[in-house]
Amino acid sequence: MEEVLKAKRHGDYGLMLELIDKALQGDSVSKEIYREMFFLRLEALCFQGLYGEARCFIDRSDFQERSFAYLKAVRNSTDTISSLLWFERKVNAYVDVYGGYEHKLFNLALLYNFWGLKDRALFTLKRRFDYMIEENIRQLPTQKAVDKSWSGLAHQALMDAHRSFEESGLEFFLISGTLLGVVRDGKLLEHDYDIDIGVDESVGFDRILSAMFRGGCFSYIGGFQNVFISFMHVGGVKVDIFFHYALGNVYRHRSRYVAWDNSKFDLAEKRVLGERFLVPQDSDRYLTENYGDWSRPVENYDTYLDTPNLSILCEDDMLFQLLLKMMDSYFSGDSVMFNRFCRKYIELGGGSDYLGLV
Repeated sequence: MEEVLKAKRHGDYGLMLELIDKALQGDSVSKEIYREMFFLRLEALCFQGLYGEARCFIDRSDFQERSFAYLKAVRNSTDTISSLLWFERKVNAYVDVYGGYEHKLFNLALLYNFWGLKDRALFTLKRRFDYMIEENIRQLPTQKAVDKSWSGLAHQALMDAHRSFEESGLEFFLISGTLLGVVRDGKLLEHDYDIDIGVDESVGFDRILSAMFRGGCFSYIGGFQNVFISFMHVGGVKVDIFFHYALGNVYRHRSRYVAWDNSKFDLAEKRVLGERFLVPQDSDRYLTENYGDWSRPVENYDTYLDTPNLSILCEDDMLFQLLLKMMDSYFSGDSVMFNRFCRKYIELGGGSDYLGLV
């Protein structure tokens, strides 16, 4: 198994498949090992664009379990609308055995949204919310609990990313919450959940893939053209890398549906966490544009609601994300955040169906 994971961390998905197929040919594969191999094989196939082969593998396998991981694997193997019937067949079989109609609606909404069927995606997600309210189905919020060891793990992830870039002759700079932590607190934020770093658009997607796979410490999670790319460190810390490009008098970085604009900045070296990193030279101006008064922590801060330099690129996508956040806050009993998300949802034209729900 270690050889398979090593191949994954070096981005050698072809070797991953060879090692997995060789292991699965044996007669002594335990249920636990088969489960891990099942998901890793699907990951390798999808990374290489072999979605049809991934669906065939799921069909041939007797493996099925009650888990978000299984449903996600089925969803990730559904690459086009033409494979939607296959998805519904697999998920219907899952629901017949385990129940969980709300999980079918959730994954279906994500697929519709990914394919650009925005109205259908939002309609399906609302159906899920309404169904769960009517059936009094509870869910755990997706927000992670703060782990006291996170800061140390994040520190190691940042150092490994720095080493990978340096050995590849590339540079990155600290941005967003990562920059805020090291400038204001002299360390990474305890309540953050990922590392945020920026690169110039000229670096390119493939060069970052090559650099991050170089050291064997990171696994690829996903990305969006030359917009952003995400990795998972062996310590379990997510690293998000955002491409920055000039747009008039600002540098912009973005996700699929929102963008953050900062006044053009030069870079300077700053010694933080025992190492030299590049940061925006006028870090005060950068952080003020991002957070307003960044000198003290803000209670109930949310990126989508409280970032001064955020602009919405696609209102339909933003409505979708707000509805997801409304669900999280509703099921976690956070009435303050639910009502904040709900007001923004109404402001963007999502309707007032959920106003006063909590």
